[in-house]
Amino acid sequence: MLRAAAAEAGVDLDLTVREVRTDAEAAELRFPGSPTYIVAGSDPFAPAAPEHAFQFDACRAYALAGGRIGPLPHHDDLVAALRAGKERT
Repeated sequence: MLRAAAAEAGVDLDLTVREVRTDAEAAELRFPGSPTYIVAGSDPFAPAAPEHAFQFDACRAYALAGGRIGPLPHHDDLVAALRAGKERT
């Protein structure tokens, strides 16, 4: 999904996968759950305030159209986030 969104956004990926292994590491990173996308140094889908404690085994929830919640951001939202990140760099 990320590769398809990057291709549509015209962004070359410089991808780093990081495994968060402990609650302490999750708290230090302010890790809101998996999957988390960091684009140009920031989380484009970050909530205004964390909805739970930072835990390494937390699942991330993304707001979708129509008020729905899903385990991944919508493709178009990810494309927009990548384009915005490209403009910031």
